[in-house]
Amino acid sequence: SYFFVAMLDVEANYITVLAYKYTTATSVNLLDALAIPSSMILSRFALKRVYRSVHVIGAVVCIVGIVINVYTDYHIENERISSDGSDDDILMKEENEYPNRFFGDILGLFAGVLWGVNNVAQEYLIQEGGDPMEFLGMLGMFGSLISIFQVVLLERGDFLSLIAQSSKGANESIDCQSKMKISLFLAYIFSAFVSYTGGTFFLFFSEATLFNLSLLTSDFFTVVFSIVAENMLPPLLFYFALVLIVSGVILYETGASPIVDSTIDEQNSSNVGSVQLEENQKLSLDLI
Repeated sequence: SYFFVAMLDVEANYITVLAYKYTTATSVNLLDALAIPSSMILSRFALKRVYRSVHVIGAVVCIVGIVINVYTDYHIENERISSDGSDDDILMKEENEYPNRFFGDILGLFAGVLWGVNNVAQEYLIQEGGDPMEFLGMLGMFGSLISIFQVVLLERGDFLSLIAQSSKGANESIDCQSKMKISLFLAYIFSAFVSYTGGTFFLFFSEATLFNLSLLTSDFFTVVFSIVAENMLPPLLFYFALVLIVSGVILYETGASPIVDSTIDEQNSSNVGSVQLEENQKLSLDLI
């Protein structure tokens, strides 16, 4: 079970990153939102979660916020490119940068669904096992082994290229200096460690759909980064999208917990079955 979940997690990460190679970040961010409906559907049928109208409405509000946010990014990017040339130049540039855009969109779509399946599987293992630390340890061990094998099999050339650039030193002119690459790589590892630790304990107390909805509020930190690091103020439409996302999460939380509802339904079904059994036994005694 741990190996299967680790495989799901590694491939979801790998396919998401690979999608950025073939299509725009706008498309990937939009398609990743499929993790929300996929986790809701799988949780409903696999974990018997009970979702009410308020849960569905909250999820839809969040998705609307994502669409608005993605549209804002797309509009800003088009304005930036249009200032450098005509519409034909824009289309030509997009085709040159992303000649396999459809393939990248398919990867993004598959990654979004895979994230939903992965989070539901993680929720099941964490709550059934009851030990988040054991889950983190097993996920880290199997995930590392799978990642090493996959790097050797598929990414060996890129990895050796990074090592070769590091050995050349920082004096040579390259697109992205090796020290910067390694620094970003280490920063990614640290952020992933914090994210996985927090996410594991979140799933121990809550459920996968709320986890995916809560991740959407990371747009707030995008605003902070844009203001502090890039000296850029996002457009007003971005703040509206952020308000919608946060409102959707709050609206989702106002409903009764799907976990509690599913437990109550199981108890009710068990009680109904017990009553029916007692009635059958009484009927049999009467006949005797």
